[in-house]
Amino acid sequence: MLIDTTQPDVAGNFEGVSGGGLWTVYIYVDENGEAQNFKVLRGVAFWQQCLADSALLVRCHGPQSIGSVLRSLYG
Repeated sequence: MLIDTTQPDVAGNFEGVSGGGLWTVYIYVDENGEAQNFKVLRGVAFWQQCLADSALLVRCHGPQSIGSVLRSLYG
């Protein structure tokens, strides 16, 4: 996952978060004018590489490998 660290509220470094989830959060306004959101798990971080001053490449175990592990544990 490529992360632009210049965005507001984005960490400049992901060292020490190995095993932590990386999520995409979608925020929208519903038909009643109220803010809503839903989240999508993108992966579980295990490695990062700095690509430039403001970009990180974070390698993740993605949804497919996470699903495989869960299926093997819970059938």
